[in-house]
Amino acid sequence: MAVMRAADEAWNARDWETFAMLHTKDVVVPSPSNPKGSRGIQAHSKEMKAFIHAFPDHHITLPYKVTFASGDWIVAVHENGGTFTNEWVFPNGYTIPPTGKRFNMIMATIGKVKDGRLEYELLIFDQGGMMNQLGVQ
Repeated sequence: MAVMRAADEAWNARDWETFAMLHTKDVVVPSPSNPKGSRGIQAHSKEMKAFIHAFPDHHITLPYKVTFASGDWIVAVHENGGTFTNEWVFPNGYTIPPTGKRFNMIMATIGKVKDGRLEYELLIFDQGGMMNQLGVQ
């Protein structure tokens, strides 16, 4: 759990160097926004920086609501949210203009750790509910 917590703390601090160091070079990160998943830390970092550009005040609430682990697998459930103030560019180039609205949601991350780094992160959240809060149809 320490790896997941450190990655989320780096996220909140916008400490991209630490964020990258806590992931393997070939990390895979599927999500509702990118079901095939970003592949590699460069692609993952680019996708996450695009998200932060769109939601500059985004914050993960710590401590987590729920955590558990078994072997190399970890799960963290947390609340997060942000305000849609800049365009959101998806990995496929699709762009959504900002609405100025805020979202708040519960999200779960299932991760697999290898040699003290995240090599897989499945992000699970209600993207439809998020888009509804943001006024995106």
